[in-house]
Amino acid sequence: MTTRTATPEPADSHHYSWVAFLRDTLDFFVCALKYYEELLSLEAAEVEADPHLKAFFTEEIRQEIRFDRGRREVTRTRQWLEESLVKSTDKFDCDLSLEHGMVRYLKSVGLLYLGFLKQRRNALSSKPNVTTHLLSALDRQITLREEQLATQGIFARASVLPLLVEQEQLSAVEQEGDRPQDQSITHARRPKPVMIDSIEILDTELKRRCLDLFNQFEESGQSERHDTVVTEATRILEHRLRTLTRSTDAATGADLAARAFAGGTPAIRVSDIQGEQDAVHLLYRGVFGFIRNQVHHKLLSDLAPERVVQILGLIDYLLYVANTGVPSEDREVP
Repeated sequence: MTTRTATPEPADSHHYSWVAFLRDTLDFFVCALKYYEELLSLEAAEVEADPHLKAFFTEEIRQEIRFDRGRREVTRTRQWLEESLVKSTDKFDCDLSLEHGMVRYLKSVGLLYLGFLKQRRNALSSKPNVTTHLLSALDRQITLREEQLATQGIFARASVLPLLVEQEQLSAVEQEGDRPQDQSITHARRPKPVMIDSIEILDTELKRRCLDLFNQFEESGQSERHDTVVTEATRILEHRLRTLTRSTDAATGADLAARAFAGGTPAIRVSDIQGEQDAVHLLYRGVFGFIRNQVHHKLLSDLAPERVVQILGLIDYLLYVANTGVPSEDREVP
């Protein structure tokens, strides 16, 4: 889940004098650039192999479509990253100096490569005897890279560049008719994620009202509606606190958290250690102030399915804590 900011994007010429990248991040970009190189080379080879197209493509047209320039650019960028990795062999990270235009370029190539990996993942999932362990591991890695390119560091403010390759490459599975013919690499999506079974939701109401909703959106490809699942989960938490505190007024969110856990006579006592009781109050207040408020006041279309399941697990635990707390007999009912 990300917090939106109105910070304008820097100019392409903006220079970042020092940026620390983890080695595995640069390894990912090297792989992405190799893939882009391959696409550019294949496209150029198609033209060169066809005598009619080769004769038709004048030097002026070749310069316009920038075959050679594009390949030189991606090769130069890949070699630069590879050399940087070699220079930092004994370190877990690598320091780079680069301009914002290069950040946009790396983000764009990275997203293209992730689209390709999603298609490969989808093709793999259709094969017999593929374990859910393998698929969930692939899902985690894809999600981590997507989040990194969308929300982290210098990539958060970087817009995507149009790349030279037409991004409508179809996987072998799709070409056989098993997938929609109009799905491009950049719009490839994963099937229903297998990690839904990795977190056991114990609260009956949460499971009944949220897991079915989550599965429905996944199966219908409506991943942009994941925020609805989080909204429903936090609404259940709010309702539970209202019930447990026997509140009859219009208090919501943070007010209910304070009523339930704060002060000398909280409605729900979860610890005799005051520091722990105070921390519980802050935990619930944080969930309402950050997780609940974002999905209640904005439409968030980029919530990864793994994050949604993690939030459901957190809400499930908070419901458990509230249910097992000791009601205060001295507390006045609002």
